[in-house]
Amino acid sequence: MAIATALTLLLAAIAGLHAYWGRGGLWPAASEDELIATVIGHARARRMPSPGLCLAVALAIAIAAIWPLLLAQGPRIGTLRLLIVLAGLAIMAVFLLRGIAGFLPAWQRLHPR
Repeated sequence: MAIATALTLLLAAIAGLHAYWGRGGLWPAASEDELIATVIGHARARRMPSPGLCLAVALAIAIAAIWPLLLAQGPRIGTLRLLIVLAGLAIMAVFLLRGIAGFLPAWQRLHPR
């Protein structure tokens, strides 16, 4: 349960950070240009994503933050358990693929630093 709680808190913090950026926040940078270089890291990026996109990502991550607790404390049997596990696997796949993508040559060509 401690791992599920820690993961939920971490994802909630990441969701909060995306919401903060969606509202115009600059942390951990001092300017938008510095934030773009730090967070996006794309040589051709000139602006942060739109507030709507940042808030949509924040919502998606906030929803994903619920899953560790559902997996740890949710129903142990039945169809609902199966749906929770399948959704958890889908969430894991999204994070895993996004993490791997940054190391692929095709991604690096699309997103040069």
